[in-house]
Amino acid sequence: MLDEFLLGRRKLDHGQSSTMDVRRFLNVKYHQASVGKLKKITAVSTIAIIFFIVIIFTFGSPPAKKIVMKKTPSAHESPTAERSGAEKHSFMLAMNPDIPVELSLKCNTCSLVSSSGLLLGSNAGSQIDTADCVFRLNSAPTLGYERDVGRKTTVRVVSVTRFKSMMRDSWLGTLASFEDLDYMILLGPDEVLCKNCTLSKLYQKFAKYLKNTEVLRVTQETYQKVKQESRKLGVKYGRQDLPISTRFYTMNLVRQFCPQIRVFGMELENPCERHGTVPLFYWLPDSWQRNCLSHHGERVNQQFFQGLLRLQQERQIFKSWAHQYHIEFFYPSHKVT
Repeated sequence: MLDEFLLGRRKLDHGQSSTMDVRRFLNVKYHQASVGKLKKITAVSTIAIIFFIVIIFTFGSPPAKKIVMKKTPSAHESPTAERSGAEKHSFMLAMNPDIPVELSLKCNTCSLVSSSGLLLGSNAGSQIDTADCVFRLNSAPTLGYERDVGRKTTVRVVSVTRFKSMMRDSWLGTLASFEDLDYMILLGPDEVLCKNCTLSKLYQKFAKYLKNTEVLRVTQETYQKVKQESRKLGVKYGRQDLPISTRFYTMNLVRQFCPQIRVFGMELENPCERHGTVPLFYWLPDSWQRNCLSHHGERVNQQFFQGLLRLQQERQIFKSWAHQYHIEFFYPSHKVT
């Protein structure tokens, strides 16, 4: 057949469907195939090889590992216990949806840093940073105040009301001290922090300032559990059903992780009743005047201290916890006897 083809006595046959006899064509292609046909074959072969390589890398590679923090089992829960049913997430601002609610921390000593202006001039920064884990509240900064409040942050708990101020401050560049933050917990009701709510959308812009930070989501069940616990301890939320205070939530969280706790800058008395030369918040010089004085120079507690009764109730709880756990208060100091 090959000799006949070379002598021109035989042509390549095409069937009724005009399909070439591939085997015969392959036997003579290096003599008869035109340059155009060779280019087509080369192109098809190249595409086939590339497609084959893509298939291998797509389906042959091991699946990417998910970022998951281990759950810390409670005392009444078996470590192998499985959760029944899907969790209803109250806060959906986590960058990675696979991150569970629970923190996984190893802390023998903890510093909880609040926002009181009494921290100014305390030189407590080095003492705060010596703790294994440092918890901070809301938008209280460290940049520029390291000598008094330290520079280390492990967990920052932020209420939704303070989250807006953090958004505003971020554009002013005051969040540079957040770069070393490990975890941020957003605290607020479900209707405010739902997936399609305004705060969730604003968070997408804010997230670029927290590149190395895991923003945790809190379940509705967890939120209600903490609130019920606070009610049992005597905290009343009134007809308006005020949200859990960041102060109470963080104190309750810290005592679960740390056998030794030092609390800095947490005023348990009404700060508007002290002298106004010390600011309410250490980073805002006129905060006492703006929050504790009316336009007529009279002291007002109702507007700013809407939760003053709750503060007084929490004070008794914290002092009770100080007896049960190793908790010390600094700037100001509080007697727990």
